Amino acid sequence: MFYPPAMRFPIGTQYIKRVSAKVTHDCTVVDYEFTFNSVGELVRSRYVSTHEFCGQLITERDIVETTIARNLFAEEKKVIEALEALEGEPVKESK
Repeated sequence: MFYPPAMRFPIGTQYIKRVSAKVTHDCTVVDYEFTFNSVGELVRSRYVSTHEFCGQLITERDIVETTIARNLFAEEKKVIEALEALEGEPVKESK
């Protein structure tokens, strides 16, 4: 019996994919796809994700792990920068 390898991002992971400077898609991982050669060795593993476009659900089947990791890192970096901007410098009390 075959047991697929553990994937880094679980099904249901959401990330924001940048298509261009102004266009982004809110994507969700919905499945994994594995390719094997004739000997039964794992050749490649990919993520399947969906996003909405013009009211329809679009499915992409060739998403590599790096794409999801890069987009999640970009989101975390923006959150950290926003928190740092909110904190700012401590306010000095006047006497």
